[in-house]
Amino acid sequence: MEQIKSLESQLQEDQIRRDEAERQSASKGAQYVDIMAMALKVQGQGDLDMQEWKAEKKEWQQEKQALCQWLVIVRYEMETLSQVRRDVDPAEARTRGEGTGQA
Repeated sequence: MEQIKSLESQLQEDQIRRDEAERQSASKGAQYVDIMAMALKVQGQGDLDMQEWKAEKKEWQQEKQALCQWLVIVRYEMETLSQVRRDVDPAEARTRGEGTGQA
């Protein structure tokens, strides 16, 4: 009889340990699923950020190219205006030292 009680007690302890192990395993499994979901979300956000960055970079490059083209035009126009001034009033250009190497 004593042996039966001992075996029943041991069986009950083993069942409690088993239940606790199953609960911990289920908890760890749920944590793993949560971690994977967060990882996928972070990866998706990273992909979205990369696409936005590439679009912004392309926009900046286009703006830079437009500004460089504008600068070339402005420089050409300034050079043209300077030449027109020299052509229109050569005497004035001489008194200011233009075309003579004087500054």
